[in-house]
Amino acid sequence: MADVVVAETIWDRAYCSFYRAAYVDTAQRIGEAAKQARADGRGWALTSPIKRAASEVIGRADRVLAAVPEFDEYALHYASEVTPASLEPWRALAETVWNTARVEATIAGAYAAGLDISTDQSVRTGRTVAQIHGIQLDGQPAEPWFHAVLLTANRAVIAPGGVPVTAAGLARQSEAPGAATNAPDAPVGRPDRAQYGPRDPAAAKPVTRR
Repeated sequence: MADVVVAETIWDRAYCSFYRAAYVDTAQRIGEAAKQARADGRGWALTSPIKRAASEVIGRADRVLAAVPEFDEYALHYASEVTPASLEPWRALAETVWNTARVEATIAGAYAAGLDISTDQSVRTGRTVAQIHGIQLDGQPAEPWFHAVLLTANRAVIAPGGVPVTAAGLARQSEAPGAATNAPDAPVGRPDRAQYGPRDPAAAKPVTRR
């Protein structure tokens, strides 16, 4: 039970931290894309509110409360199965939970920033990007241009954190030279936590909080 309490504490703190970082990073990228866009004479009708929306999203990032999903104990089972003898159990647990939170929170934070900027822009202009016609940005109509901006920002923010570090991998990184070859890999056939989307019911085993 102590492991669950420790894991939940790490999960909550890590998730909020990575969510906010991804939220800000994505907003900055979207705002910069709007600033750098090659627009026709009326392009400001879209780029200006997007830049303002991105700036405001960044400004209120510290007040954004991430909707932290329930921690599930799959990570505990995963950590116990891939833990090499050379790695302390507490570290295997902490690193596995931390990295799982990093992946899921980064994805959620990036998507949330794009949605908030899109919504803010719509409120400012009274029109969604799809409803803005006759504007060319970087040689594209407004809607596909904005979708491309969101996709590029999301990929740039999410991709670096896309593969979590496993306990076995951590052992190889932390051991002295020459000892790394003794660290076993994860068991063959064991599904990696990252294969599942956040809170996939097929993978999750909810833990009741106390």
